[in-house]
Amino acid sequence: MRILNGFATPEGLFEFLLFVQGYGLNESIGTGICSATIISKRHILIAAHCVNSGDFIRENSTTTKWNYRIQAIVFIHYHEKGKDIIQILKFLSIHTKYFFHPSFTTDIAIIEFPEGTDLKIPPITLASNYVEKEGDMAIAAGYGIYKWHVNETSGKQYPESPIYLQNVTVSVHANPDYSTPTIIATSTYEKYVNEGDSGGPLMIERNGKFYQIGIAAIILKINESFVLSNKR
Repeated sequence: MRILNGFATPEGLFEFLLFVQGYGLNESIGTGICSATIISKRHILIAAHCVNSGDFIRENSTTTKWNYRIQAIVFIHYHEKGKDIIQILKFLSIHTKYFFHPSFTTDIAIIEFPEGTDLKIPPITLASNYVEKEGDMAIAAGYGIYKWHVNETSGKQYPESPIYLQNVTVSVHANPDYSTPTIIATSTYEKYVNEGDSGGPLMIERNGKFYQIGIAAIILKINESFVLSNKR
């Protein structure tokens, strides 16, 4: 995710994390930038709002064509160079309770490729029965806006997006008053996700292995914390 004050991720560390850019959102290439994770040989986990921008799930949402990294149809760009492949989306499964709303409480979707597809990248493991505790630390990562710059002539801000993966360690807040059971809250004002980070993973590390506990969905600035990602 474009993590403010984040760090460049070493080559090959998060191979399962993809940079996603696609058709179907605002009807043009160059919009709809998101991050996503490989969860099986032919399935990708992403935020629902990355693949459905309407108030309700569109009837033709299962046939939407997505473009991964500025190529026709479907192009999957991996963090490690030399591992780019082209695939055609078969099916798009959006959470049945998803509704395009600022709270994004069920903001999860799965992209499925045809049977026989092998993305040839080890998937990340989805954590089961994870219950956050105050003081837990997690890792957020993704491809989003890296910095905001100011045009000296116009005074307007413009974004800089990285060509490399960013990551940051964040604190997990347990059961904040402004949260819901499907939300994990993290902080702080100095470190947060930005455009392009939606769908990127929130992870914990146990015995040298990464487990995904959520995905980036929204930024809610409440006091000194941000609601970062949907809980699995």
